[in-house]
Amino acid sequence: MKTAMSVLIAFLMAATVSAQENLPDDARNFVSRFEKAVMTHHYDSVMEYMDNEYMKLQYKKLLKKDQEQFIDEFFSGYEDVVHSKGFTNTRLPDISAISFEKSRKLAEDEYEVMFRVLRVSGYAHYCTVMLRKYKGQWGFFGAMG
Repeated sequence: MKTAMSVLIAFLMAATVSAQENLPDDARNFVSRFEKAVMTHHYDSVMEYMDNEYMKLQYKKLLKKDQEQFIDEFFSGYEDVVHSKGFTNTRLPDISAISFEKSRKLAEDEYEVMFRVLRVSGYAHYCTVMLRKYKGQWGFFGAMG
């Protein structure tokens, strides 16, 4: 039993490391700081991690600077398999934990990043967003429209 548990723990640790392998160090640090900002539950803190072009189009133009709607919709996604209730939106104050799950490189300095978002209700969902470096600065962007 101990051997099986040791193998399982080693596998999970390897999977976590390999999921982050394709992110450059500065992007990994950016993701880590973003997770900490989310846990402050301050909208202004989270806004600092958004892509500037995404902010111009989605936040300023489409949402008319509605900060709460912008950030809350950013954290939308599909609930985990256990609770499988489909697509959900989560308000920033309702997030009790956020953790990086995996990333996939799409282009030079552009990645798809998945987070697992745990809500105070006990339910969790997966939030997939984009991360890119534009004009030397990392920033997240999500769905448009």
